[in-house]
Amino acid sequence: MLHCFRHGLLSSSILLDSRILQTNPDAHEVHCSRERSRAAWEAIDEYLMPFVEKEKYELPSKCRLRPDNDMFREQEQHKIHFDINEWHCGFCKKAFRAEKFIDQHFENRHKNLVDNVCLHNSDYISLVYAYLS
Repeated sequence: MLHCFRHGLLSSSILLDSRILQTNPDAHEVHCSRERSRAAWEAIDEYLMPFVEKEKYELPSKCRLRPDNDMFREQEQHKIHFDINEWHCGFCKKAFRAEKFIDQHFENRHKNLVDNVCLHNSDYISLVYAYLS
């Protein structure tokens, strides 16, 4: 697991501004908000990962903050955004007028490609938003 400070990383649980959030990598999440997960990953990719890379930290393989463990990452990487009202599925090439529709399509047609860990849960979303405020 991982300790995250405002300015450093250690290991075993998540620590931010003197608050400790215990994590359980084996807990199975049933529901995950794609939109909130996307927002959390955007913040992590923008603020945390540059620090991790600069300091040459290696996140443990089961760490929820490791990009490989993003349950929607493969689907998100297969969204092709051509224009404000034009999205295409990179798996089957179907076209959509809005991102919410391609998200629904992934849920209905390509759900088998969702796995790993849901970042969207109250602990992690709170952590990300607390970090950014």
